[in-house]
Amino acid sequence: MATAETKAIVKKRGSIIEHPFGTIKRTLGWDHFLVRTKKKVLGENDLIQIREEIATYILVFRLNLG
Repeated sequence: MATAETKAIVKKRGSIIEHPFGTIKRTLGWDHFLVRTKKKVLGENDLIQIREEIATYILVFRLNLG
């Protein structure tokens, strides 16, 4: 991070992009990643997102059954 502009971009990204993922993990009761290395963390995050999408589909399906 050589410039103030770069630091501002990184700060904005952290507050906009990463917030939903943190909220999902907190809702599920997780407060940190259980693995190390970028590849493994990305895999764990994918599993969390898949779980969230399945839960959303189930909710929508139940609402449509009325």
